[in-house]
Amino acid sequence: MSRSLTLPQRRTAVVVQLLSYPLVALLGHWLALPGALTLLAGLFGYAVASFYLYWGTGLWHYGNAPDPELDERQVQVRNHAYRLAYVTVSALVILLLAYAIAAPIRGWATPDIGEQGSGLLWAALVFLPSLPSALLAWNEVDL
Repeated sequence: MSRSLTLPQRRTAVVVQLLSYPLVALLGHWLALPGALTLLAGLFGYAVASFYLYWGTGLWHYGNAPDPELDERQVQVRNHAYRLAYVTVSALVILLLAYAIAAPIRGWATPDIGEQGSGLLWAALVFLPSLPSALLAWNEVDL
């Protein structure tokens, strides 16, 4: 039995999934919570949102299945999602590098590589693998 979500439900779940970790990290920073607690709370929120979005819907499989398990249309749609994800990640990396270069010159804030760097690493680790499937969930009308 396959569980289905409507397009608005999927889009809401994608937004919650992709923003859960950064929002919890900011909240933990503002409340001065220990870094490990903030990290675990952010990962838990991300896991709950991902479970809701992907469990029983086939979206994770659709985004990560090998070509022989998909028909020609699904392969093209999945490959398009991968291209969008690649462009998105590339643009974010370029923007972060530009900021890292300009921040010391302009006197802007830069993250402390210790605890904040760990948070940024975890944010990337939870964001990158799910982005193609999240794009499919956001865009695909007839699942």
